[in-house]
Amino acid sequence: MPAAVIAAHNRLGLLLFQQLLAEPVGGDGNVVLSPVSVALALGMAWNGAAGETEAAMAEALQLQPLLQRGLKRDDVHGANATLLDELLAGAGGEAVRLTIANAVWHRREVALSQEFLQQSKRLYRAVAEGLDFEAPESVRRINGWVSDATGGLVPAVVDALDPDQVMLLINAVYFKGAWSTPFDPRQTRERPFHLPSGETKLAPMMQRDGRIDYYENGFQAVRLPYGDERWAMYFFLPPKGTDLGTLAQDLTLDTLNEAFAGFAPAEGLVILPRLNVSYKAKLNDALEALGMGIAFRGGQADFSRMAAESARGQRNLYLGDVVHQSVLKVDEEGTEAAAVTSVEVRVTSAPAYQFRFQADRPFLFVIRDDATGALLFLGAVLDPAGE
Repeated sequence: MPAAVIAAHNRLGLLLFQQLLAEPVGGDGNVVLSPVSVALALGMAWNGAAGETEAAMAEALQLQPLLQRGLKRDDVHGANATLLDELLAGAGGEAVRLTIANAVWHRREVALSQEFLQQSKRLYRAVAEGLDFEAPESVRRINGWVSDATGGLVPAVVDALDPDQVMLLINAVYFKGAWSTPFDPRQTRERPFHLPSGETKLAPMMQRDGRIDYYENGFQAVRLPYGDERWAMYFFLPPKGTDLGTLAQDLTLDTLNEAFAGFAPAEGLVILPRLNVSYKAKLNDALEALGMGIAFRGGQADFSRMAAESARGQRNLYLGDVVHQSVLKVDEEGTEAAAVTSVEVRVTSAPAYQFRFQADRPFLFVIRDDATGALLFLGAVLDPAGE
């Protein structure tokens, strides 16, 4: 599995995180993002892209440098399949539970490429199912799948299915890990937490001491492992008086990798708040800023690899909203987290018309002899039934 593909996913996640933190969507300013979820959901969509859209998405997904060095698109999808297998294989046992699920829900009557659907099943282990998008039970089917895949933390992703929606590509990630060394609940007490506004609020703060993996380089960081210590949660703390956004914008993939390699056991005290955070954001603007704006433009986007062969070349499929939802819970025993990334695929009229004339209201008409210019009939229709 090319480590470079994982690095590309991480870089994409970091870039999106920086943009989302700079432009918060919630009043609390929290951001919770799953780079793996975003990369896999968009990877399924990229598998259906062609031409300029394919190149633009590769640029946004941080894959273009790898492709320029000779990596093939099939290699990327193969790496994603291997990543899925290795992540799931590494989460066995009681201490760590991990579920990663993909799905392609599509409008039953729309002709789609069987190759695209089969590759989604084979490479992304996706459920691929045609539904009647007009039926309320289809919304319940999709939301039920999401709820099951996230342990109930994310109960729904859609309220209704619009007429121009033809497909939903969804990735769901669920993680539950027990600390290798849990916090003692008897040590948890209310302490002040300082908000960015300068105000303080009381929050239940956990604490434990002992030999803990620690790193410092202009900021403080601790590593708290789960189970057999393959999995861990890292916390990064800026110096007092330093804005968190400054630290976030200064972080690069190299900086993070340097920190991950630099943790060493040290005697210390860790004090952390319990967490129960929910987050939801539309990623369209952030992805457009990374260069894949064409994918969202009906009539310009090229997702012809998704369409059945008889419908290819019409360039009528495009991406609608790309939405990321996540939940994070941290307590004395460990962590529970879930994330869902949903990618809408919509359809425009094919071919992409420059206008739409829909005579669904009163109109005038003329019947004319164009050779002589004579008007044979002239009229107005207010009721087409003629009653």
